[in-house]
Amino acid sequence: MVGEKTRKTIVLVHGAFADGTSWSKVIPLLQAKALNVVAVQNPTDSLTNDVAAVNRALESINEPKYH
Repeated sequence: MVGEKTRKTIVLVHGAFADGTSWSKVIPLLQAKALNVVAVQNPTDSLTNDVAAVNRALESINEPKYH
């Protein structure tokens, strides 16, 4: 809706030797600031599959993207 404020979405991506649960303490802090949060669960079996997982997460967000 025009003029309506949209909640921003933060996409969190973990690195090697971790998984999406590594953001479990950060997510509630961001949500308390009225932000939507998506934590990507990378398969960590190949860079190609990790990139695909991040791209799927980004495509699922229905707002302007800032990289």
